[in-house]
Amino acid sequence: MYLPSNLVLVVLRLLDEQTRARCRVVDIRWGEVAKHPSLWKNFELFTSLLFLRQTMQSFPLLEDRMRQYMKSKPFSRLIRVFLDQSYKFDRLSLVQLLPPTVETFTLYEVPSSELLQCLSTFPKLKSLEFDFPFRHTYDVVPLVRIASLTRLTVYNFAWLNLHIFIQGLPNLQELQLRNVQLSEELVSATVGSSSLTSVDLQHSMLEDQTLCQLIEGCPRLTSLNLMSRARPVGTKPIMAIALHMSNLSRLNIGFSSADADSVVGVIATNPNLTEISLCGCKHVNDTVLDAIALYSKRIVALDISRCTSKELTRGGVIRLLNSLRSLQRFTALSLPHLRLAHVRSQFAFLPYFIYDKQDIDSANLY
Repeated sequence: MYLPSNLVLVVLRLLDEQTRARCRVVDIRWGEVAKHPSLWKNFELFTSLLFLRQTMQSFPLLEDRMRQYMKSKPFSRLIRVFLDQSYKFDRLSLVQLLPPTVETFTLYEVPSSELLQCLSTFPKLKSLEFDFPFRHTYDVVPLVRIASLTRLTVYNFAWLNLHIFIQGLPNLQELQLRNVQLSEELVSATVGSSSLTSVDLQHSMLEDQTLCQLIEGCPRLTSLNLMSRARPVGTKPIMAIALHMSNLSRLNIGFSSADADSVVGVIATNPNLTEISLCGCKHVNDTVLDAIALYSKRIVALDISRCTSKELTRGGVIRLLNSLRSLQRFTALSLPHLRLAHVRSQFAFLPYFIYDKQDIDSANLY
């Protein structure tokens, strides 16, 4: 369907910066509209440094003007940068173009080795994200110390020595590894990070033994995401959570094959849980829901979608919801046998009660 440029601009204004980045490649017209100044009024640099550098090489007279513009007052407040072209940047070009105020880098298809060397020159850098549309493997990653970095996110990316890079992040607090192979070396480096509070391994390749080592070495975590459909987490890692962790506030063990007793153990030993996702856990039953009602008094979000156990009943759900007045969001998709639509009116206090209004095929939900 064709949209006029003014409507495209309205749509882009409703999106976040990263989504706007991807919209630029829809076609030429969308790319031109995405450059509209009103979309970047916060002066976040949303352009390719490759484009800037090639422009300066092709038109030398523009180089001084470009550098003056980058050093102007608006860009002195620049805090977020997106790089979306495969190109090797040298330290001088990157540092001269960007002010030292940059706090967040999001990198799309950018070779990492030389660029990471440059990133250590930004004293306020807090967040670094690698997002690749396809899986890439790099053999060599330098040992770069970035003391200010507190969040690292890696998507669809394989570093044979990613653990070396993590060793150079002494203050790392949040680690996200999506669709990444979890090696023993990587686990050792993660365990060695004493400041780590959040680990997200959604859709990564997880071996139960390696995962147990990670859980045992990070007992102070407050957020843990182990959701994986390709290789579901088994009972041993869930039992390890129950034995070694007691400070969790957010937990996602979606599609886990763990038995109900181990899940109950995790809930009992982590009374501060506020968000729990049990989506696709085939052994979740009324006993698990009763444990949540008993121990998780602070819970605000719960997801039991696709929990197909016959021991999960509508009565158990009703008992749970009646006892948890702190709950703000309850998700129960692909559970037609519970017929939750018939009891929705009983829980008007719930701001978000997400269920199947009809018997919708689960394949259409995600």
